[in-house]
Amino acid sequence: MVALCTIGVTLLSAAGEQALLPAPVRAIVIVVATYTLPGLPIAAMLRLPGVALTIVVAGPLSLATTILTGQTQIVLAWWHPIPVQLTVAAVALCLALAGLLTIAGPRGPGIRIPRGSWEVWKLRLPWLAVVGASLVFFALAVRSLDLEAADATGIITHVGPYYVIALLLINVAVVRLLTSTAIDVPLALVVVTGVVVITAMLTALASNAASFPTAFVHRGLIEILTVAGQLPPPSDARFSWAGFFSGAGQMVEAAGFATADPFLLWAPVVNELTMIAPLLLIGRFISPRPKIAWLGVLIYSYFNWYQQDYFAPQATATFMYTSIVALLLWQYKASRLPTRRISRHRAPSRIRFLTVVRRTPGRVWGRGPGWTLAVEAVIVVVLAAMVVAHQLTPIVTIASLLIFSVLGATRYRSLWLVALVLFAAWFSFGASDYWIGHIHYLLGDVGQVQSAVGGGVADRLGADPSYQNMQYLRLLTSGVLAIVAVTGWIMIRRQRGWLLIGLLAACPGGLVLVQSYGGEVIIRCFVLSSPFLAPLAAYAVARLYRKLAGQRGPRTVADQPLGVGGASIPNSSRRRSSSRLRYGAVATGATAVLVLLSLVLTANRGLNTSFEYTRKAQERIGSHLLQRAPTDTTIMAWGPSPTVVGPRLFTEVDISRVGSLECLDDLVACTLDENPDYVFTSDQTRSALMYQYGYPGSRLDNEVKELLDSGEFEVMYRGNGIVVLKRPDVPSIEVA
Repeated sequence: MVALCTIGVTLLSAAGEQALLPAPVRAIVIVVATYTLPGLPIAAMLRLPGVALTIVVAGPLSLATTILTGQTQIVLAWWHPIPVQLTVAAVALCLALAGLLTIAGPRGPGIRIPRGSWEVWKLRLPWLAVVGASLVFFALAVRSLDLEAADATGIITHVGPYYVIALLLINVAVVRLLTSTAIDVPLALVVVTGVVVITAMLTALASNAASFPTAFVHRGLIEILTVAGQLPPPSDARFSWAGFFSGAGQMVEAAGFATADPFLLWAPVVNELTMIAPLLLIGRFISPRPKIAWLGVLIYSYFNWYQQDYFAPQATATFMYTSIVALLLWQYKASRLPTRRISRHRAPSRIRFLTVVRRTPGRVWGRGPGWTLAVEAVIVVVLAAMVVAHQLTPIVTIASLLIFSVLGATRYRSLWLVALVLFAAWFSFGASDYWIGHIHYLLGDVGQVQSAVGGGVADRLGADPSYQNMQYLRLLTSGVLAIVAVTGWIMIRRQRGWLLIGLLAACPGGLVLVQSYGGEVIIRCFVLSSPFLAPLAAYAVARLYRKLAGQRGPRTVADQPLGVGGASIPNSSRRRSSSRLRYGAVATGATAVLVLLSLVLTANRGLNTSFEYTRKAQERIGSHLLQRAPTDTTIMAWGPSPTVVGPRLFTEVDISRVGSLECLDDLVACTLDENPDYVFTSDQTRSALMYQYGYPGSRLDNEVKELLDSGEFEVMYRGNGIVVLKRPDVPSIEVA
C-alpha cells in the first residue's frame, strides 16, 4: 500500500498535478515511504521476530536507500529524483509481492502485530481521553505563549498554567502506564507520542516554524543541490557529507514541493518516535522486563534537551547508529557462546581475556549462514549511507563495532574494518574539498581534550548571570542522567554483556580526543550516549521504585503493579489497605517527579528561544531578500540569519557575516570595511548579544543609528523584528 501511494504521489508530481493532493498528505506519504521502502519488505523476508526488530532493520535500510540514491545522482551530476523514486517504490512493491510467499511460509515467527478486542479498548478509553485532554490544554498553551517575551531564562517563566496542566495530565497517564500489570503497547505508543509532542513542540507550534534555526540553513542547502543538480564549488563543509541533503532533495521533488518546508516543523517528533524501536531493544538487552524497556524510552525523552532531533543529518545518523548497535545486541543475546570454559581460579587473567577476544558467537537460533550474511549486508548498506551523510557518527560507529569484535560479541568480527574502509574511502574522495587546506586544523584538534571540553562547556555558558544559571541546569540534567545510568550499570554487573553495554555507553565520549566540532563535541557525545544511558538509568529507577513500593521477591516493577505485594494475603485487609496507601503515595510522588522533569526539559529546550526562534514573517522576509537582491550584490548579516541561505548564495549573491569577536566590538567599523550593499539584522541578534556575549540591550539600536548617521546606509525595511539597511546607490527591494 505504501509503495502504491508513493508511486501515485510521485506520478502526480511528475505531471505537475501535485495540487490534487493536500501538501500534508503528500508529506506524510513520502516520509512513510522514506522509512519503509524498500526496507520493510526486505525485513519481512528476513522473518525477524517482533515489530521493534523489524523497524530497526527496515527504517535504517530505507533511509540508506534514499540517501545513497540521492547522493549518487548529485555526485554524478545526473539529477533525476522522480524516476529514481519511482524505481525505488516499484522495486519495493515487487519485493513486497515476493515477500508474501515468505510471510505465508509454514516456519518462522514473522511480524506479529497484537490485536485488541473491544473489551480491551474500553479499558484504554479513559486513558486515551486523559492524553487527549492533555493535548487540548497543550494547544491552549501554544496559543497563549508569547515567544517575544522570552528572556535570559528562555520560555520557562512564560509557559502559563495551561501548559502545566497539560504536563500533569500526560504524566498521570505515564504513571498509570508504568504501574499497570503489563505494558499495553498501543497505549504506550500514544502516551510516548503525547510526551514528545508536548515537550518538544511548544516553541515550534507557537511560531509555526522550525524551532531550531539551522533547519532553515539545511533547507537552503537542499535547495542549492536540487537547483544545481550537482555538488557546488567548495564553500560549506556540509557539502562534503551531502547524503542527507541529497536524499531530502529527492523527497522534496517526489512530493512536488518547492522547498523542504513541509518536512521541517514536525521533524523532532518523527525523529524521536523512530528511536523507540532501537531503545526498546537496548532496554530488553539490559533487562528482559518490558516495563523497564519502556521506562528507558521515556527517560530518553525526558532528558533529550539537546535539540539535535531537528531536520538534520545528526538525527538521521543517530537513528542509524543506534539501530545497528541494537541489532547486534539482539544477535549477541539470541546466539550461543562457545561452551569451553576456563577456571577463573586457575587461569591467569591474560588467558581469560584472550579467550573472550578469540571467541565467535554462534548463529542466532534457527538461522542459517544465508540469513546471517543478509543481515550483515544490510548493516554494510546502512554504514555506507551514514558515511556519506555525517562526519562524526561514523567514527563512533567504527569504535563501537570494534568493541563488539574485541569482546567477542559478534560474528561480524571484521565489520569494524569494513566501516573504517568506507569512512576512509569517502573521506579521501568525497570529503577531499573539506580536508584539503584544512589538514592542520583537523590534526590540531586530535588529542586536544582541554580545548574540546572548554569549547563545549566553558565557552558556551554565556555572559548573562541568569543565562549562565540556566546553562548550569542543562549540565546538571545531563550529569544526573549519567550518574543514575552508572548506578544501573553497576547493578547489572553480573549479567551477560555487562562490560559490553558499559563500553558502548562510554564510547561516544572518545570524540573529545578527535574533534572539537566547533565547540559542539560535548553535546554530540551525550546525544550518542543517551540511547544507552537512558535504559541503564531505567534499570536503576526500577530497582529504587520497587523498594519504595515495598515489593518483595525476585520480581521487579516490570512484573507487577505498585502495591501488588499486599495482594499475596487476600484475607488481610490491613495489608491491602497499607498496600493501597503506599501505592497512592508512591504514584503521587512519581507523578510530581515526572512533572518536575518535564518542566526542566521545557526550560532546557527553550533556553535559547530568544535568539533561536524564527517568526514566519522573518522567514519570509529573509528569503525574499536573498531571492530578490540584484545580481553581484553583497548582504551582510548581523547575527543569526538562517533564512538567508539559498541557491543564489553560491552563484549570484554574496553573504558575509560577523566572523570574529573583534567585529562584534565595533559592528559599524566592521560593516564599513566589508562595504556590503545590504545589512540584515533582527531582534534575535539583540538577544544573542545580550545573553551570550554580555553586550547591553541598547547596543544593536545604537549601532544601527550610528551606521545611518554615517550617511553610508539608509533604512529599506523595518518591522516584524527585522531591520534591513541598504546603500543609497542600490535599488530598494520589496521584502514584506
